[in-house]
Amino acid sequence: MSVPVLYGGQVDAVSGQAWLALLLVHLTRRLSHLDGARDSAAATLFMFLAEATYTGSLLMVSTLVLVLAAVELLSDEWRRSLRLLGGWGIATGILLLTMYVGFLPTLVSGVLPYVFEDTGATAAAAGEAFWLSALRRLSIFYDVVFPALTAIGLAVVWRPSVYARRVLGSALVSGGAILFMRFALRTALRDAKEIELLWTPVAVLSAAALAWAWGRGAAGRVVAVLALAGALAWCLARDVSLYAERFLAVGR
Repeated sequence: MSVPVLYGGQVDAVSGQAWLALLLVHLTRRLSHLDGARDSAAATLFMFLAEATYTGSLLMVSTLVLVLAAVELLSDEWRRSLRLLGGWGIATGILLLTMYVGFLPTLVSGVLPYVFEDTGATAAAAGEAFWLSALRRLSIFYDVVFPALTAIGLAVVWRPSVYARRVLGSALVSGGAILFMRFALRTALRDAKEIELLWTPVAVLSAAALAWAWGRGAAGRVVAVLALAGALAWCLARDVSLYAERFLAVGR
C-alpha cells in the first residue's frame, strides 16, 4: 500500500494559491486607495510575490490585472488603472529578468510560434466543442451548487461593495477566460491552472450567498442549510474519490 505524499509541485501550487488569494484580499481592501504611492507599492509587492511563488501564477496575475485595469478604466478611474498596470509591469519585469531570463529565448523561439497549433484538437477528437470541454472541467471542480451560489453572491455584493464587486468579478472573468482558452489554445495553455484563480472568488461569493439566505428568515435558513449540506456532501464525495484514485494503491 502506498503512503499519501504531497509532492513538491503540489506544495508549490498550494503556496501559489495562497499568495494569489492574499493579492485578491489586498486589492479588495485597498483598491479604493490605490491612488497613493504607498498602496501602489504594496500592490506591486503582492503582485510580485504571487507571481514569483508559483510559475502558473504569472499568467493568472497578468490576466487578472489586465481585466481589473480595464474595469477601472471603464469606470473612469484611469489613474488607478495606470497604477495597476505600472505595478504589474514592474513586478513582472523584475521576475522575468531575475528568475526567467534563461527561459525567454525558448519562449520566443520554441513556444510563441506554435501557440495556435493544435487549436481545439483534443476537444474535436472527443466530438465536442471546446467550450463544452471547459464546462465539463468546471463541473469536475465545482459541480452545480457552487456556480449557483457564486452567481447569487455576486448579485448580493453588487451594490453595497463596489470594490469587492470589481475585484471578485474581475477574478471570475479572468479565470473563466483562461478556462475556455485552455481548450481553445491547448498548445499554449494546456497546463494553465485557472482553478487557482477561481477558487477564492467562488469561496467568498458562495459564503456571501449563504449569509444572505440565512438572513431571509426561516425559509432562507432552510435553503442555506440545504445548499451548504449539498455543497459539503459533494466536496466529501469528490475528496474520497480523488484520494482513492491517486493515493490508495492496494497491493503495490
